[in-house]
Amino acid sequence: MSHQVSELLSRYVSNTDRNVYTITNLPEEVIAVIFAYVSRSQASFRDNLVHLLTDQELAEVAPTAEDSTSQRRVARASEQARKFHEKWVVGYGHSSVAEHGVVHVGIERISRLASAALELANPFLSFTEYSQRYQRPGRDRYVLPAELDRWPVQKETLEGLQHLTFDAYERIEEGLFGYLAETNPPRANEDDEAYRRRIGRLGFEDARYVLTLAVETNLGMTANGRALRDGLIRLLGDAHLEVQSLAAAIEQEAAHVLPTLLRHIKAPLLRPATGAQMASSASAPAVRLVAATGDHDPDPLQAALTLMVGGAALASGRQAPQLAIETYRQLFQATTDYDLIPDEAHQVSYRFQLQISEAAWHQLLRHVRRITFVAAPPGVAGGVVVPPTIRQAGLEPMFRATVRAAEKAHAEIAAVSPEAAHYAVTNAHRRLVEATVSLGEMAHLMRVRGAANAQWEIRDLVTDMAGEVDRVHPGLLAPLIGPAQ
Repeated sequence: MSHQVSELLSRYVSNTDRNVYTITNLPEEVIAVIFAYVSRSQASFRDNLVHLLTDQELAEVAPTAEDSTSQRRVARASEQARKFHEKWVVGYGHSSVAEHGVVHVGIERISRLASAALELANPFLSFTEYSQRYQRPGRDRYVLPAELDRWPVQKETLEGLQHLTFDAYERIEEGLFGYLAETNPPRANEDDEAYRRRIGRLGFEDARYVLTLAVETNLGMTANGRALRDGLIRLLGDAHLEVQSLAAAIEQEAAHVLPTLLRHIKAPLLRPATGAQMASSASAPAVRLVAATGDHDPDPLQAALTLMVGGAALASGRQAPQLAIETYRQLFQATTDYDLIPDEAHQVSYRFQLQISEAAWHQLLRHVRRITFVAAPPGVAGGVVVPPTIRQAGLEPMFRATVRAAEKAHAEIAAVSPEAAHYAVTNAHRRLVEATVSLGEMAHLMRVRGAANAQWEIRDLVTDMAGEVDRVHPGLLAPLIGPAQ
């Protein structure tokens, strides 16, 4: 490599002589072009970048855009990238190329209802969201859905509910602080400020169950072009006007970074009816195992083991089940929470019906990349989850009265707009969710959400799910979790 070429490349790559390097100072769509060329060339990324720069297929892009010449070069590079994506990504449908263009989006002041829709839109979108477990929501930080603009009486009802539930939130939080201070003494070497902060967090973690899905949240999102495009199409087909508006706003802002890769986005002809026919019931159990790998085999455990270890001897039954378990343990024994879960563990799956609070649902959503969800719309028919500390502190009557007020508002609003009524659902109300989970993801859930420091409801949930797994496939889950569990 000549000195001139090396100097040119050094503007865009972290090194010119090693096998691993970063690519910088180029528009995201230009980077996607460079990656795409590798699928048709034996040359390296750096060689293709040199080719694009020196052949003027992409004009040279200076590392800064301070002067007019640099600005013109950036514009030309982006235009050439646009033409490439128009031909290959849009025209020929090579969508994988779009995965190399990445955008980071800040999203503020959307409802908890909208954030759940966004997080379900595509499993390859990455989020960090404001947590009601650790942050106190603001009294006036809530969303009034545009569906109620035509219905001022019902809009006023929903607004009044927000103030009522926040009043209850503050009173329950205060009551929990006093109760927890009496029942949770300071830890060794814990000063007064740290103690009050810890007790306070425990208080508003459970007090939040009376807040509604209209309460605002903030989140940061990182997305590749392909996942974002597919996710936006789904969001544009959502039944809620807020979610549709959110999709349009994200598309508009992300187009500054990925102008071509987000073209041809429009709402689907038919809005997806995912979960629309699922109905919650107050009497339904929190966890019910619907199906598991090996259900139709005479020996479900043997079938699961066969998939896990790929052994013909296991399939033919020449090994006793206990010997099969021992073989499995030797192959997949994990020792710490940081051990990788083997790929084979994702070949065994379980389908659950879960009735969980909206508070727990928002936590479970963080695992959407490895779990396939079908969720019913939010509602009030499934009953509520009452945090144990609220019951123990004698605050349940206030909690129940607040929930009844939310259910009354829900009925009034649903008479004019079923979609707007979803904003009156509280974090305590249970939602019906179907979740297809692999054995490997169950192990991950137990490592993370089954840990002692996990929030109590999600910990109880995954522990019950693990119990169902162990019932149908005894001995498979424990070796993957590690000794801590």
